[in-house]
Amino acid sequence: MKIKTAKLKLLLLMFLIVRVIDTPAVTIVTKAIYGEDNRNDIYTAPPLIQNLGRSVPGQFSKDTLVSKGGMYSIDSSTTLGRRHCSSVRFGNEVLGPKCTGFLVAPNVVATAGHCMTKPEDCSNFYWAFDYKLKSAQDSAYTKIPADNVYTCKRVLAQKFEALEGIDFTLIQLDREVKGRDPLALDFSSESPVGTLLFVLGYPSSTPLKYTDAGTISKSLEKVFYSNLDTFGGNSGSPVFEASTGKVTGIVSMGNGDWVWNSGNTCKVAKLCNEDGSNCVPSITAKIKLMKDDFEKAFIKARE
Repeated sequence: MKIKTAKLKLLLLMFLIVRVIDTPAVTIVTKAIYGEDNRNDIYTAPPLIQNLGRSVPGQFSKDTLVSKGGMYSIDSSTTLGRRHCSSVRFGNEVLGPKCTGFLVAPNVVATAGHCMTKPEDCSNFYWAFDYKLKSAQDSAYTKIPADNVYTCKRVLAQKFEALEGIDFTLIQLDREVKGRDPLALDFSSESPVGTLLFVLGYPSSTPLKYTDAGTISKSLEKVFYSNLDTFGGNSGSPVFEASTGKVTGIVSMGNGDWVWNSGNTCKVAKLCNEDGSNCVPSITAKIKLMKDDFEKAFIKARE
């Protein structure tokens, strides 16, 4: 059943939430689970996808990572299961990143515009690569080598148009990233309805996840809708065309992702129909419309 534009905008406004705790600036809570839960730890992904994940850092508050002996450590007391119902999927995983970013030039990371809205956001956060489980038995993932942790030198460009608009920030890191390739960006084509998608990021601040089986359900002027299973923490995630492996958009917003269980004692992931007919869709900002901003930022980053 199609939702008329006016009604959809009203629903989107209902889900537009500003959270003081747990967010760097404005968090537009994102998505939910559409049909089957397609989130998986990155080590289970095909090798080519795992390699793409090496270029996807998380945004950490500086009070979250503690430097010691050449490593940065995360407090392991805050897990997804302690924040929500203990039975939720990935409940034992330690929470870290506020948002997701992705490498677009040797010293430039892109993320969502609403993840970096104030001048102080540049200095308040680290950008760390490889916050991920390497296996089901991995217990050392909360320790990140110092070489994988970067700071923001300056914001090169930022644009945040709420609801159905462009949503990106480009930041220059304190140094070039070695041994990791910038992701390929699709500035030239329009991903049509029905395009198969996958996304990499940090849903609900858990370690890096690979989420596939998404498709574009509707394309508007600046965004497209899909049924990708993403959550708060995925804001800024690169959305890829499955057939090309190129980034076609940046995760922006969607449904409230956690709801109270039947006993109102804790929260569980929100479940939507596979076609999203009972939920606001997952919304991705089209990267092709950011081409000029990205190219100007790349020039600035080389100055």
